[in-house]
Amino acid sequence: MRVAFYAPMKPPTSNHPSGDRTIGRSLIAALEQSGHSVALASTLRSFVRDPQDHKTWLETTSMAQTETVALADRSRTGGIDAWFTYHLSYKAPDLIGPVLCARLSLPYILAEASLAPKRARGLWSLQHRMVEQAVRMADHILFLNPADEACVLPALKAGAGYSRLPPFLANSCASTPCERCPNRLAWASRLDIPADRPWILAVGMMRPGDKLMSYRSLAHSAKCLTSASAILILVGDGEARTEVRAAFADCPLPVVLAGALEGDDLQSLRVSADIHAWPAVGEAVGMATLESMAAGLAVVTGRQGAIARVVVDGETGLLAPTAEDMTAALRRLIDMPDLRRTLGRAARQQAVTNHSLQAAAMHLDRVLRGVVAKR
Repeated sequence: MRVAFYAPMKPPTSNHPSGDRTIGRSLIAALEQSGHSVALASTLRSFVRDPQDHKTWLETTSMAQTETVALADRSRTGGIDAWFTYHLSYKAPDLIGPVLCARLSLPYILAEASLAPKRARGLWSLQHRMVEQAVRMADHILFLNPADEACVLPALKAGAGYSRLPPFLANSCASTPCERCPNRLAWASRLDIPADRPWILAVGMMRPGDKLMSYRSLAHSAKCLTSASAILILVGDGEARTEVRAAFADCPLPVVLAGALEGDDLQSLRVSADIHAWPAVGEAVGMATLESMAAGLAVVTGRQGAIARVVVDGETGLLAPTAEDMTAALRRLIDMPDLRRTLGRAARQQAVTNHSLQAAAMHLDRVLRGVVAKR
């Protein structure tokens, strides 16, 4: 089948690494893995940071209208079988998919749609209504974060389907060999850190909002590890790097800012580290944590989003709902290398077995075929 794919929050072709981009690319890979032809319908970002930025909003809606007309003309001649939108919220509504699907009577599939009833009034009310209308149009909704279900399910139209799609791996993380630390000495030299102390890895973009709050929470936890011998490695960059650096000032652990890393470079550092730590404040999915699990790291994460349902506390990682819990969990893993290895092996097994590209491809194929047949 021919699928038009759109991600209003951030296109999968973006040059800026993020979990959002990773998931978008993974969804396309899973659809293609199941034999479907996927075309990126648009790279237009509908994301608006400030609801009172009327100039940007008007420009964005105008561009969306122009692209919708052009897509409708091409679709009438070239044809598509279904429209697939990934990640829409009141800050990034789908300005193209619902209009096009209504014009051409196309099936409309959503993945990770969130509704915030508190936005129904106030500055975000227009965007909220747009998201609500898109949800009511959907033929099927895939929930990547089960926390979205409570607000979204009541808005579904009669006969619409829904299902949970667990986070999955679509890159080299899934094929990482089980042996750990093949490049540790090279990384120790590159980062100018000793190789014989535990390395704690944190991966996240340095931007205001939830990411910065996670970094600050991790800093609070790390500052309580006064007698620990570990080294903390922060991977990421962005406009809040100064605030992140300030948050870790006076930390008793050595803190290394490794900058933004991607692909093989990031994966090489992952398999050279010992622990992955991330508070996951406001986290919806938690792809960085899942990728570290697949790399065989012992992970510590907050009890939020989909990843909290992936990590089996005490078996494939440790859940830390508070900063104090994070401190205690890190102290255990720093002091207990056998526990690190046990959790890391179990985490890798779980990630590779239950969160594979093949499993996601089968799920998406069933959804797509079912929706198109019903239409």
